[in-house]
Amino acid sequence: MVIEAAIGEGVEKRFHVAFRERTIPEVIAESGGDDSDQPFAAVARYSELATELYDLTLGPVVRATSHQATAERLAATNPMRVQRALHSDSNPLMQPIAALAEQVRAGRQAAPADNPFRQLEQVGADLVTQWWDGVRDLQYAMIESSFHLIWAAPPVTALGRWLRSWVRICPQRSQCPITCAKSLEARRTRGCCGVVKPRGRAVDAEKALRPPFDFGLSFATPVGSP
Repeated sequence: MVIEAAIGEGVEKRFHVAFRERTIPEVIAESGGDDSDQPFAAVARYSELATELYDLTLGPVVRATSHQATAERLAATNPMRVQRALHSDSNPLMQPIAALAEQVRAGRQAAPADNPFRQLEQVGADLVTQWWDGVRDLQYAMIESSFHLIWAAPPVTALGRWLRSWVRICPQRSQCPITCAKSLEARRTRGCCGVVKPRGRAVDAEKALRPPFDFGLSFATPVGSP
């Protein structure tokens, strides 16, 4: 809504208003800007630095010492898989349990709805469900508060200040082809999803937002590499 004209004074003042279409970026600009994406830009930059550090240090070692046999061995010795294998039919010691399970299944009879033990079971299940719901809500609240406490700090947000434009335009950066080639030069000349950025003020503004330090470890990482 826009005030186009005002007629009269005091309590007799009348306004002529009109409704005009506004985009979300225009509303944000008129409201003083939006800095809610600063923590996510810091996370994106930290993730890139961690990936580049891994590619320089542990990545070559892992690729040199890993093969199909070691991968299968690690998968087979996973604690959860071992536990399920011990309780499955593949374990010879569990064969008698299978016969007992069939006997129990054949003689099973459902308890009536007014059975006190069944009602107590339902009450206990409801209490456990409510308790876990409360734990989940508390966990989400702690995660959110910890995220903003760590990644919204000014020194941390300065780390990813120059990535805010990509985070704002394309939240799903993992689907962008530009993330497959982590070249700083490519990011300077191309926007998110490989769209060429216009030269001029946009590039000057990007350079002005970039921090004075540049970790600059730019390496092209093949898609699917460990």
